[in-house]
Amino acid sequence: MPRQMGSSPDPTFVDLDSEAIAMRKPSSPTTIIVLMSGLLLGGLLSPAASAEDPAPCSAKSFKIAKVKAACEDGGQPAAKNLMKAAVKKAKEAGESMTCKSCHSELKTYALTGDDPVGKLEKWL
Repeated sequence: MPRQMGSSPDPTFVDLDSEAIAMRKPSSPTTIIVLMSGLLLGGLLSPAASAEDPAPCSAKSFKIAKVKAACEDGGQPAAKNLMKAAVKKAKEAGESMTCKSCHSELKTYALTGDDPVGKLEKWL
């Protein structure tokens, strides 16, 4: 016959079966804090897709090979860095150029009318 929990004459012996473990509640606030800290730390250390994988470029076709390569290699952040470097070169050369010189909308990255590809390609 299996022993009942707490029926052992030895006070240091505790007979825990899987049912007793599943039904056991944390006995102190410290236990709860330790458990929650472990879960939080585990969540912080586990790989997260949003932290490791850059957002993909929204464009489906590319007229500039360097922009396409940047998108394939590093997604939106790489493409933005490439284009910002081109804008910086243009400004250093005295040309008035900003992101809006090529993009009419910065949330969708829609291109503006006056040859945005030519404007950018000149500085890449």
